[in-house]
Amino acid sequence: MPSVNLFSIHIITMLMSSFLMGFGLLISRYMKKKKWWLANHKRVGIAGAFLGGIGIAAMAVMIQLASGIHLRAVHSWFGLLALISFIVTPILGKLIFTSEGKERKARLRVIHRWSGRVTLLLMLAAIILGLFQAGILRI
Repeated sequence: MPSVNLFSIHIITMLMSSFLMGFGLLISRYMKKKKWWLANHKRVGIAGAFLGGIGIAAMAVMIQLASGIHLRAVHSWFGLLALISFIVTPILGKLIFTSEGKERKARLRVIHRWSGRVTLLLMLAAIILGLFQAGILRI
């Protein structure tokens, strides 16, 4: 029975993570005229990454308990790439404020934006592939 709970934790946390990451993108895109946009963009993005990490960890434990064979499905590879992106994107965002030089900051800003977009696309691909893997979607 623990695997059902871990599977539920995976689904719920990954959906919440996707929602928060998307909301973080919307904040950065449409709320820049508000004083609070950056603080909330950071909070929402980090919360989304944290929940995504919990969701991936729950599934990793479930797989370890079931078969111990990780990364055997395309869905899991997209999940791994998303996890790496969860880590890289906020680091790039932080580097914007800690780096010296206007040109370097501008380059980092562009890379951070694209990294966030790629993160969301990886998450979307992982969700769709996961729905196929779970048998919810069929070709």
